[in-house]
Amino acid sequence: ESIESSQVSQAVAKAINEKAEAAGSVAIILAEDSTVVEILEAALTDLNTVAALDDNELQAVSRSISDVNQIISSTNSDAKGGEVLEAVGNAQDALQDSIKKLAESAITIADFAETTNSEPDSDGDGIVNSEDSDDDNDGVTDNEDAFSLDPNESVDTDGDGVGNNADADDDGDGVADDSDAFPLDASESIDTDSDGVGNVADTDDDGDGYSDSSDEFPLDASEFLDTDSDGVGNNADSDDDSDGYSDSEDAFPLDPLEHVDTDGDGLGNNSDQDDDGDSVLDIDDSDPLDPSVGASAVSSAGSSSSSSNDNSSDTDSSGQSSSSPGADSSGASASNEAEVETEDNDQASSGDTITSGASIKGAISDSDDVDWFIFSADQSGALNIRLDVEDNEFYGWMVTVLDLDSEGNTRQLGRFWCGDADCLNNGAQLTTGVERASDIYLVVQNAYQDGLPANAAYELSAKFLPGSNSAEQEDNSASVAVNSAQTLTFGQAISGNVYSGDSDFFKVVLPSAGTLQSDITIVSGSETGFPKLSFYDCDPSLGSPECSPFLTAESFSSAHDLQAGAYYVEIDASDGFEHYEYFSYQLAFDFEAAVDDSSPGSAGLEYEPNNLSTSAQIISSGKAVRGNISRGGDFDWYAIESSSSGTLTVRIDVDESDYEGWDVRIYDHSGYVLGDLNCDSAVCRDEGASISVGMAFEGTYYVVIYNMYGSVPGSNGAYTLKATASADASGIEFEPNDVSSAP
Repeated sequence: ESIESSQVSQAVAKAINEKAEAAGSVAIILAEDSTVVEILEAALTDLNTVAALDDNELQAVSRSISDVNQIISSTNSDAKGGEVLEAVGNAQDALQDSIKKLAESAITIADFAETTNSEPDSDGDGIVNSEDSDDDNDGVTDNEDAFSLDPNESVDTDGDGVGNNADADDDGDGVADDSDAFPLDASESIDTDSDGVGNVADTDDDGDGYSDSSDEFPLDASEFLDTDSDGVGNNADSDDDSDGYSDSEDAFPLDPLEHVDTDGDGLGNNSDQDDDGDSVLDIDDSDPLDPSVGASAVSSAGSSSSSSNDNSSDTDSSGQSSSSPGADSSGASASNEAEVETEDNDQASSGDTITSGASIKGAISDSDDVDWFIFSADQSGALNIRLDVEDNEFYGWMVTVLDLDSEGNTRQLGRFWCGDADCLNNGAQLTTGVERASDIYLVVQNAYQDGLPANAAYELSAKFLPGSNSAEQEDNSASVAVNSAQTLTFGQAISGNVYSGDSDFFKVVLPSAGTLQSDITIVSGSETGFPKLSFYDCDPSLGSPECSPFLTAESFSSAHDLQAGAYYVEIDASDGFEHYEYFSYQLAFDFEAAVDDSSPGSAGLEYEPNNLSTSAQIISSGKAVRGNISRGGDFDWYAIESSSSGTLTVRIDVDESDYEGWDVRIYDHSGYVLGDLNCDSAVCRDEGASISVGMAFEGTYYVVIYNMYGSVPGSNGAYTLKATASADASGIEFEPNDVSSAP
C-alpha cells in the first residue's frame, strides 16, 4: 500500500512530540542513533508498516539520519554553508530514494550505507567523527570532553548542561565563580584564613590557633574569647568582664564580681574576709583596707567575751556574723541563746525575722503548719542556711529558700531535706548566692503531708558573708546558661545547692589546651550516689541532639584533658534526684596548661572535645598521641596536614586485649573514606595495628578512633596513635578508584 510522504512526516513529528513529552525537561538528541531508532519504530507502528524494515535495516536508516542531524546541529557548521546544504539535499533526495529501495529489498544494507554515507566531520579536519579522537579539535579527547562537539567547552563541573567557560557558577553552589574561593568545589566557597582549606572543612577558619568549636569569633583571627558576652572580643574590649572597671585598672579583668585585691593575695576583696591581710577579719577591722590598723575596741571586747564558755559567734554592730558561710559539720547551733518562732508565721507577710549569726527554734505543730522567716540582706553576698533537729524522723523537714527577682517574681534559690539519722547527727544546710540587697524568705514545712508528728522541733540558723561571690547565683539553668552561668575562677571553690527539678550550670574558660581538675565536696545531702559533672561546648538551652554533653564525670574528683575555649559545666546526681533528694556542695576547678614536649619518643595527649571532624584535634606527623575511648559512643577525631600528595601511615597500639577492640577510619577533606582497620584481640595488644593510604592531594586528612559497638574497649579505652605523612607515594593505592572512570 502506497503511503504519502506527508503521512510519514506527520507520523515522525508525532513520535518526536510523544518522546519529548515523556522526557520532560530532559532534551532529546536527534543526532543519536538510539533516539532516531525509537522515533522511527514509533512512526512505522503508527503507520502500520512496522514490518517494512527489519531491525538491521532500521539501524542503518537511523544511523544515516542521525549523521545528517549531527552535521546540521554541529556548532562548527554554517547553517547556510555547503556541508549543511549538501547534507540536507541528500536527506531530501538520495536518502529518501535509498530508504524506499531498501524497504522494497531492491538494494542491500551495504548498498544503502554506501549511497547515504553522510558521516560528519565536525571540526573539518578531514577525519570523520567516528575515527576522530577529538571531534571538535579543542585539545581535549572526546572520552574526557563533556562537550565533544563544542570547541569552546570541555568541562561541566556541576552537570547543569552549561560548560564551565560559559557558566557563571561552575560548581552550582549558589556562589558566583568570581566570589567563590573554591569555584570547582560545591561544598566550599570561603577560605577566611587563605590556608587553602575551605571553612567547611577547616577546623580553624581564621587560623588563630583556636578551633572553631571553642572560638567565640571563628572568622576573626584577632579574637577568640568574649568573657562578658557583649559581642566585643577580649582583645578589643577595654572591660572584658563588663564590671564597669577597665581592664587596666581591674585586678581581676575576667571576673565581673571582683576588681580589687588590696593585699595582693590573689583573692578579690569581695570574697576575701581579710582584705588588707593584717590577720584581722574585715568585720572586726576598724579599717579593713589599711594593714596598719587592726581590730576595733568593740571587736576586741567581743573577742574577749567569746573566749569564755559562751560559744556564740562574734558579730558586728549590724548583727552580721564573722563566721564563714561555708560547711559547718559540728552540728552546733549558731547561738546558744536561740530565739523562738512567733506564730502565726504561716505566710511571707508575717514571717519572723532572722539575722546573720542568730538561730531560731521552731516546730511544725501540725500537718498544715508552714513556718516563714525573713533574712534582710543589705548587699550581695553568700547566705548559709542550716537546720538542726533533735529527733530522727523518717519523712523529715523540707526547707526552701526564696527571693523576688528584679521584676518581682518569686524565685527559688535552693531547697534541702532534713530527715533520717544523718540529719539528726549532722543537720542539713545549703549556701546560696544573694545577688543584691533584698529580702530572702526561708520556709520550713513537712517534707510529706502528715509526715511529721505534732510539734516536730527544729533549730534554724543563718550566716551571711557580705560581698562574697563564693556561692552560686540563680537562675543558672540550662535555658539561660550562656548568658547567666557564673564564670568560675581556678582555685576558688563555689558553694551551691542542686535538687530535683533544679540544674546548676557554671562557665569555665580555658586559655589554652591543658588539664582541668575538678573537685566536689558534698557538704550536706540526701542523695547517696555520686555527683555527676557534664561538660558542654555548645548552648545547653538547645537540648539534645543539637547540644549534648561531650564529656561526663561521675566522681568526687576527676581530671580531663581539654582544648582551649569556653565550656558550660552542669552538676547533677549520677542517677538523678528523687523529689526529696538534694546535694549541697562545694565545687572547685584547677587548670594546668599543656606542655608541648617535642623530645624524641614523647607522646602528646588527646584533648576533648574532639567528637566531630569540626572539632578534630590537630596532630603533628610522626608524633604519638595518648587517648581514651572514655565512654560508650565516644569518637576521637584527629586532623593532620600534609603539604604534598604521598602516603599517610596510621598506627594504633593498646595495652589490653579486647574482643571488640578499637576501630580506626581515615578520611580525606571531602569526607571520602580512604581506609579502615580494627585493632582487637591479643594480637593488637602485643603488636599493634597499622594501615597506609594514598594522599592524592595536599591538605587536611582525618583519623577517627571509636568502637563500632558503642562500648568502651578494655578497662578504660586507652590507646596510643601515631600518624605519619610522607611524600613518597610509590606502591600505594589512591582512593577513590571504585569505578572504571575513577582517575
